[in-house]
Amino acid sequence: MKPVFRFICCATAFSVLMGCEREYHPVGKSLFEGQKLISGKQRFPVYTFQRKNLAVQANGLPTAQLGKIDHPIFGRSSAKIISALTIANGPRFGEHTQLSEDTQDEDNVAQENERVTQVFLELPFFTNQQDTDGDGVIDSRDVNPNDPNSDSDRDRVTDIMERQNNTNPLSEDSDGDGINDDIDTDNAAYDAENQVYTIDSIYGNRFATFNLKVHELTYYLNELDPTDNFESQEIYYTNQDPYKQGFVGELLADEPVTLDFEEIRINYESDDPNTTDVDETTRAETRLTPRIRIPLDPTFFQNHILSKEGSSELESTGRFREYFKGIIIQADADSFSDDLYMILDMNRALIRIHYQYDKIDSDDNAQTMVEKSQFIINVNGLRLNILENQPIDDQITKRVNSSKEGVPADKIYIQGGQFYGALRLFETQTDDQLNQTLQELRANLWLINEANIVFHVDPSIPKESFLARRLYLYDYNTGRPLSDYGEFQNNQNTNNPDPDKERFGGILELDEQDNPALFKFRITDHIFNILRNDAQNVELGLVAISDINNLAISQALKLNDQPQPIDYPQSAIINPLGVVLVGSNPESSLQNKKVELEIIYTQ
Repeated sequence: MKPVFRFICCATAFSVLMGCEREYHPVGKSLFEGQKLISGKQRFPVYTFQRKNLAVQANGLPTAQLGKIDHPIFGRSSAKIISALTIANGPRFGEHTQLSEDTQDEDNVAQENERVTQVFLELPFFTNQQDTDGDGVIDSRDVNPNDPNSDSDRDRVTDIMERQNNTNPLSEDSDGDGINDDIDTDNAAYDAENQVYTIDSIYGNRFATFNLKVHELTYYLNELDPTDNFESQEIYYTNQDPYKQGFVGELLADEPVTLDFEEIRINYESDDPNTTDVDETTRAETRLTPRIRIPLDPTFFQNHILSKEGSSELESTGRFREYFKGIIIQADADSFSDDLYMILDMNRALIRIHYQYDKIDSDDNAQTMVEKSQFIINVNGLRLNILENQPIDDQITKRVNSSKEGVPADKIYIQGGQFYGALRLFETQTDDQLNQTLQELRANLWLINEANIVFHVDPSIPKESFLARRLYLYDYNTGRPLSDYGEFQNNQNTNNPDPDKERFGGILELDEQDNPALFKFRITDHIFNILRNDAQNVELGLVAISDINNLAISQALKLNDQPQPIDYPQSAIINPLGVVLVGSNPESSLQNKKVELEIIYTQ
């Protein structure tokens, strides 16, 4: 991509493209005849400010966090999930309504005696099955994801051939009979429908164990704000925890958990005598993507759901939410064997109730059969993700909270959902009337080749410290992206684990020893708008984020004597990671890492 140059003057603006050989296109050529073009680079001050810790919006988020991290800098971060539940209006259990069972107004209708056998809470992981070469092996397991003729299990049968043969490309002996696939003539025992997944958004030790508790919620979560005549969305913040406030009902689960990232296969319970060549008990009846699957108290759901068939409590979603207000999902922080933090796909979370009921055989009215069924309660209603941070070092919290407005910081502490930074370009003030540097720059005849800000990572940070991998620079006043964000489209550099908007920047770069070094942002268009279009030199915000493509705006509260809501990038809430950056007023040993704005120009 050829860099774009911008010409700055009082009356005329145009763009000139310059190639690698430094030859200019003839656009505007006559204006330069007889004049000499001089290239240069100049650095300008960037003033950084530490913003105080926040309470961020807990509802309206697309995902949910669950787990615990003991960060060596920021301390313990933990998260719990509080969610309302939804059901279909007026559900029927079994084949007949409860009214029909009670009145027996039809033939072959009697009491079905529905009874719960098992209940599971299912919390799916985020997964992907990207298969670039289409050979049936996802990229993360493929020895060469760009070559369908690669042999990932080294059994001398290519991946694409194994897909065609219905054998396992990730096992040299698909059916486990001791005969390798390259000479085995019968692999029928292998289930070719088995799926393999890559699991995303898991931080820490994936093999850590912990204890998961599920409670009934006794607090009603409002969709709309009663203080605004129910005309706007109710905003909940992470410092509003119904669990700590005591809105806790019955205990529904208290289970040890070890994560399993394999596809969940539930086999048929009995063999079909009509298929003598296949034993159905070895075949999957149900397949589920990898997820946390926790058994819940069946007695509770018998009493509160199935036994309420035909009641007013289940006649609509609204009545149901008043009756059964929700659940609290909490991983006991002290129970973790190691750090483990998960971002879960809660839009697919559910409670699955397995039950049996009696059915009269239509061929023999005296015969009663037992049928099996299931009922789904969706965990995708109004949801709160309560984040809690316990500092490991009180000095950091004191340092952040004692930061003074307008006083540049020597370091900036950044952590998703808690600490964030701000910066001002050229001057400490954002009022252009006080900004002499800007007035001088606007008088220059400059072609802006490129403008960059580089933030250096504090070298004292431990290398393995749940370091943020991406930062985001935005308009602090509105929470919106800078114009440069839109200029740079998503990239296709698959060698970068986070390639989207790579030229805009904010991606952690390592030094030659693989130590965390810096974050770089290209803000060429933003600087052009300030210098040429007299755009306001707004204050910029700096946060750690989880998804560069998520531009949604949430709310956050500045925690002070009078909490003040601000617009805050939603993606910064969905991220437990952090970093410490060298600011604009560092100690003498870090002066060479001081943050600055670099403008490369032609005059």
